[in-house]
Amino acid sequence: MNTNVIEKFNGEINSVKINNSNIFSSIEYILDNMEYNFDISINDIKFTTDLVNSVTCMVEDYSLPIEEVEDGFDYAIHRANGSIANLKFDDIYVFENVPSLELIAQNIENNKYILEKSNMPKISFSKLKEKSRLER
Repeated sequence: MNTNVIEKFNGEINSVKINNSNIFSSIEYILDNMEYNFDISINDIKFTTDLVNSVTCMVEDYSLPIEEVEDGFDYAIHRANGSIANLKFDDIYVFENVPSLELIAQNIENNKYILEKSNMPKISFSKLKEKSRLER
């Protein structure tokens, strides 16, 4: 077998450079999920940097599968009930021993990040739910 890397991946989210395509996609997914569920616009470089560092640590240093990391964030976001102020990571097993996540939670609590309310209307891609026979 003869392999050759033609071009190394380089991407940016909120001016934060990311050189791993899987981590880039994961960060993009997590931020989209947060923006939608918390109705905020995330452009804060410090928040993005902290998130990139946390996900990179979990994937590269702790060898966690990226899917488990994303599932953990999905669970934390869902559990926050629409408010980023309620976002907690401390009791999610996938996130044990990741101190940078606790720092993110503390920085959110202490308003260290600029997370603005979104002015964009929420768009749902799911079909409208029909009324059940009992509701008619």
